[in-house]
Amino acid sequence: MKWSVRLARVSGIDIRVHVTLALVLLLGALQYGKYHGSRGVWFGLLFMTCLFGCVALHELGHSLMAQRLGMRVKEIVLLPIGGMARLSRGPNTPRHELLIALAGPCVNALLAGIGIAVALVAFGPHAVLSEGFRDFHQLGPSFAGLLSGLILANAMLAVLNMVPALPMDGGRVARALLTIVWGGARATLVASIFGQLLAALVIVAAIYSQQIMLGILGLLVFVAAYNERRISRIRIALGRFIARDVVGSGQLALAPDDPIGSALERALRVPQTQFAVLHGGQLVGTISRGQIVSAAASRGPSAFVAGSMHSEVLRVDAELPLVEVQDRVGDADGRPAAVFERDAFVGLLTHEDLWRVGSIVATLGATATSGRR
Repeated sequence: MKWSVRLARVSGIDIRVHVTLALVLLLGALQYGKYHGSRGVWFGLLFMTCLFGCVALHELGHSLMAQRLGMRVKEIVLLPIGGMARLSRGPNTPRHELLIALAGPCVNALLAGIGIAVALVAFGPHAVLSEGFRDFHQLGPSFAGLLSGLILANAMLAVLNMVPALPMDGGRVARALLTIVWGGARATLVASIFGQLLAALVIVAAIYSQQIMLGILGLLVFVAAYNERRISRIRIALGRFIARDVVGSGQLALAPDDPIGSALERALRVPQTQFAVLHGGQLVGTISRGQIVSAAASRGPSAFVAGSMHSEVLRVDAELPLVEVQDRVGDADGRPAAVFERDAFVGLLTHEDLWRVGSIVATLGATATSGRR
């Protein structure tokens, strides 16, 4: 993601922090400093850092479970509104979605449990069960205050994330369970509508209480719930077609020994974003418009296409359903799928092609003409 910095890499997953997160850390530091002076500033910074560390572990729980179930995780990004794990594709079965969704809140529940255990050892049962220990603001900049705040935060993360409304983890759990009974389309519809209703209530409460950040959060949840429903419709639409139905037959192709300058001139005349590189009628690689432009700038117009193309080609059969093509393109970091009928190359399908077809058919709905099933 743009404007993000990599902090760590765990199990092949980059954990990145968006630069805007610094504003939230600073806000937390200033909030504590307002009541506790310079010591409070440093404590607030420490607490907010630990809190987002817990958010990172929450997302890592989702990610490691997804990896175990055969999915590739591109990265985890920490944002001011929380964390986001970017998977190459969605779960294939309701069971997989259920396990991935539960993994995050389980991590927070475990962290809260560990915090309670540490507190019991450090302060004793009587102190931990007292009302004063639960008020981490009153405890001030101290180890007890840090521990109390993190226990409360992890407990809230575990509980709030289990609200049965998309895009919350609880909404994904509800969708997974409802899919078994109703099927994916209806389950997504119910969970996303519930998510939007909940978001609408949050927005109303934010307007009433004049809490701008709460209103922004409600708006983001509302939009995210709608996007979940839209993505579901698009995937259902893609399931109506196979690769042969939509792959273009008149795509511009390049040769390995074409000069980059010549390739750039031709690429600018067509709407394609990806180009097949053919040698003797055989596909030997692919190259994107961005790669052509970059090569023209760095290697000069006389360089050959072969020096900048991807030689590893994602091959798919012409009979493959488009929804499976979409999953494979996602696993390949967005590289185009090369469609073959038997051993003959037919054309390329890009992420943009698949999204366009799915969006059009989903918009047309029942009136759309489906391809082969």
